[in-house]
Amino acid sequence: MIQRLFLILIFYALSFIMNPNSIFACDHSFAVIVNSSVDVTSVDKDKLKQIYLGNTLNWGTGSKIMTSRLSEKDCSVEIFVKEIMEVSIFEYISFWRKKLFSGRAIPPRVFETTNEVIQFVSSQTHSIGIISKQELQDLPKNVKKIEF
Repeated sequence: MIQRLFLILIFYALSFIMNPNSIFACDHSFAVIVNSSVDVTSVDKDKLKQIYLGNTLNWGTGSKIMTSRLSEKDCSVEIFVKEIMEVSIFEYISFWRKKLFSGRAIPPRVFETTNEVIQFVSSQTHSIGIISKQELQDLPKNVKKIEF
């Protein structure tokens, strides 16, 4: 009986470690990218938070900001929400559901892969995206990383 319990425990521990979405697989970082048409090289944490809360809708030039991010399945988004938004991913999603149904704003576009976010930012002038920092190589010429 004890051996069986021990084997089950080992199985679950290995499953957790080998899961690509586990905490061990995440590099715990994210990057902010924008379309090159955006005349910004850095953005402070509060401005980034206001953009992703839908409170800041335009860049300084008056151009409408198009927000995007990876799905909450990606651990870098969980880190972004925790560090920048200062809430849990559940609270962030709930916030946007309420805001969307009240008709007060449009939530960020959500994509499953980094390439999809990069394609969106590349094709939409004045757009911004949150991606995994480890997948930041080889950005198209019309997409740039900004500091925060």
